[in-house]
Amino acid sequence: MKKIYFTVVVCFLLYFSANSYAQTISEVKTKDRSVGTKQLKDKPKKVFVNDFVVHFQFYNQKEKSSKGGLMGGVLKGDAKSKLFLGLDNLTEQDFIDITNNLFADFQSQLQAKGYSFLDGKAFENTDALKGRERIENYPVAYTIFPGVASVHPSNYAFYSSNENFFKMNYGSKLSKDLDDALVANVELFVFFIEDKNSWAQKNKSANIKVETQLRIVAYDNVKAVNEKEISKLQALTIGKKKQVDIPAQSQIEFTCGRNAIGGSPIVSYIGNLKNDIVIEDAIENQTIKSEAKNDEDYIGTNTAFGKVYRANNITVSNSYILPVDVEKYKDGILEAGNAFIKTHIENMLN
Repeated sequence: MKKIYFTVVVCFLLYFSANSYAQTISEVKTKDRSVGTKQLKDKPKKVFVNDFVVHFQFYNQKEKSSKGGLMGGVLKGDAKSKLFLGLDNLTEQDFIDITNNLFADFQSQLQAKGYSFLDGKAFENTDALKGRERIENYPVAYTIFPGVASVHPSNYAFYSSNENFFKMNYGSKLSKDLDDALVANVELFVFFIEDKNSWAQKNKSANIKVETQLRIVAYDNVKAVNEKEISKLQALTIGKKKQVDIPAQSQIEFTCGRNAIGGSPIVSYIGNLKNDIVIEDAIENQTIKSEAKNDEDYIGTNTAFGKVYRANNITVSNSYILPVDVEKYKDGILEAGNAFIKTHIENMLN
């Protein structure tokens, strides 16, 4: 009897230990807009991946200023606050591994539904692909968004954008030229900070406030200092300012067929998130602040030339490097990304 009791206790402890370290993500809540998805049953079960990219935020720089000046007998100095946050322990290969695994799961989910994947090689002379450069082993890009690594899967040939890429109904044109294949675009944003509102009174200080929270972003605009050249593709989006907004929206899009009149797609599916998918345990969730208060001179100093006011210009800089549990980081993003992709594939096909 004692032996049985001991075995049960050991099993319970092992179960509790294993589950206490299990990766957890928040509930996946999605939304979508779709047209004509029932008609997919009459279309070829072929998929062409026009784009599949995961944007990993791995550092973020911010600046905020509060201008001084003489007003109402008070001289204020300028104040500037600077904040740098970065993730420790991660490598470029970690980002590549996550992206490759997400793409492999994306492929296997569609293959399980009977779909095969097209290589664009046989269609390079079509109007939709003409002028687009074939890229194999797409290099990791660091200049699309500041502080972000943009990663494509290593084992699939993608095609660069051209001037036609931005035209209305380009996806339906591409599908038509690919013999009505299903055209897929997937873009995920993995961020670790959220911008929060300033807490001090207006014009009293230059302050920055963020919260750290690893997540796949539903929709957000995160401010970042840009110190690198921005790619031409994104120049219209974030410009060349010192501090810019990073417009982030995770999305999966499928297009199939083309209507003869107007050129709109016969089948269209756009899937998003209602809320961020939060990934727990990979980094510590915390609030981080940086503040530079304006120096003020209310009294002044009497001199032979009259009253003189003096106020210093102040700059405060803070840096934080956040430890990362790399395995939980990778497992959490895979779990969240796979859930996002699977939900939308099921929604589209069902």
